[in-house]
Amino acid sequence: MKKIFKFRELNPIVSFTYLIILFLFTMLSFNPIIIAISYLFSVIYCFMYLGKSFYKGLVLNLVIIVLMGIINPLISHNGNTVLFTLINKITLESMIFGIVSGFMVSSVINLSRVLSFIIDTSKFNYLFGWILPKTSLVLSISYNYIPRLKKEYQEIDDSLKALGYYASKKRKDIIRSKLKGYSMLITWSLENSIEVADSMVSRGYTTSRRSHYMLTKFRLSDYLFLLIFLVLGFFGVYYISKFNVFTYYPNIS
Repeated sequence: MKKIFKFRELNPIVSFTYLIILFLFTMLSFNPIIIAISYLFSVIYCFMYLGKSFYKGLVLNLVIIVLMGIINPLISHNGNTVLFTLINKITLESMIFGIVSGFMVSSVINLSRVLSFIIDTSKFNYLFGWILPKTSLVLSISYNYIPRLKKEYQEIDDSLKALGYYASKKRKDIIRSKLKGYSMLITWSLENSIEVADSMVSRGYTTSRRSHYMLTKFRLSDYLFLLIFLVLGFFGVYYISKFNVFTYYPNIS
């Protein structure tokens, strides 16, 4: 059976380059058409890689877009089309600029979630371990730390429920049980950090130059995709920086 191509199986350098180009496209342009396309594809990517768990991300996107659409007109009063006056004038141009900014921020957040899914800790070390070995190690540990904390707390919370700590419906008892769970989580975190430190010392960390091993190698498809991404990225960034003129103030044009 023919193997289906998966973007995640590309070399980490290729995947990272592609996502960085998407970040540049999104953040360098304030053209609503380009930002709308970027946001649309960031949502598609999130559903492809994260599945139904991304529904909460959509709610977060909506909150960001609405808040920036409301807050920006209250801060910036530029623009000629006055909608109404609330202490200061509220302009249409300022509101549209806030909404577009909200879509841009949401797109960047979505792409960051895709990046965290595609570039795991081993790929992160592969990308930056040669240049900044200690920094990449610290970042990769931090990168994986919060998900591990969430998983461990869920296990602790389930254990407390099984032991009957949440049998009482009184708020005071529930808070006490939650605090007990957090205390156990902190204890686990401290013990785990000591175990990691002892493990690193026993394996000779900092005694000599670190070696790196990665199963991923550069294949012909990696070279081909990297060339395509770089060429298209160069022309895209050049177009956005030179010819993509879109203004919001004083009039949208």
